Parts: sequence; structure tokens; C-alpha cells
Amino acid sequence: MKEDSEKLLADVRQVVSDIDEYLKSRKSRVATGVKEARQSGIAALQTARDELAAFEEKMLSNARKGAEHVDRYARENPWAMLGAAAVAAFVAGYGVARKMDGRGKAQA
Repeated sequence: MKEDSEKLLADVRQVVSDIDEYLKSRKSRVATGVKEARQSGIAALQTARDELAAFEEKMLSNARKGAEHVDRYARENPWAMLGAAAVAAFVAGYGVARKMDGRGKAQA
């Protein structure tokens, strides 16, 4: 019986040793995988930041060009711009007036 218990104890020690070795090898593999995933994530984030910066610059450039075009048109045709502003104000006022009843309260 003593031999059986010693054999069982030796087997349990061997199993614990095997599990420990497996976990250590697994840990190094996981650490390597995590490191690679982290580096990949950082690279993807940097790419996204670069693309966002390029998109932002393009949009700002287009907005500047549009503003310059409107400014130039307004300077060349001031009466047309004044007329357009008057029409826009009339339409906005008409829309607000339709929402109000005769006592200045909004209709449901």
C-alpha cells in the first residue's frame, strides 16, 4: 500500500510538473500574441489618426475654397446676395408665423 501511495504521489507530482511547464509555455505564447495584437492595434490606430488628419485637412481646404467663392460672388453681385437674404428671411418668417396662433403662442 505504501508503494501505491508513493507511486500515486510521484504521478501527481509529475502531472503538476507537466501542467506547470504547459502553463509556462502557454504564458509565453499568450504574451507574444498579446504583444503582437497590441502592436497591431497601435499601428491601426495610428493609421486611422493619419487618415482622419488628412480628411480633416481636405474638408477644411474645401470649406475655405467654398467660402472664398461665396465671398467673391457676394462682392461681385451684392444686390443678388441682398435679394437672396431677403427671400430667405421672408421664408423663415412665414414658417414661424404659420406655427404661431394669433396670440403669439406656438400651435400644437
